Amino acid sequence: MLFIADDHRLFVDGLRFIINYPTDYKLAGVVHNGHEVMPFLKKQPIDVLLLDIDLPGKSGKDVAIEVKQHYPKDELLLVKE
Repeated sequence: MLFIADDHRLFVDGLRFIINYPTDYKLAGVVHNGHEVMPFLKKQPIDVLLLDIDLPGKSGKDVAIEVKQHYPKDELLLVKE
């Protein structure tokens, strides 16, 4: 399950199209600001989080730190834009 946190709707729509077309991946959900990430993760397990570093509300860097604190045994790959 993939989860996208990005405020650029055109980018998200493109990813959604690619994911939903002929792949085995499933999109768990999309949020558009940093404050929405943790509430979503508490309700829905995911395998991959695509996280924009420059999110409104709470930066992607702060979100990544919070995710790592709540899920310390999961792998976390940070890619700088």
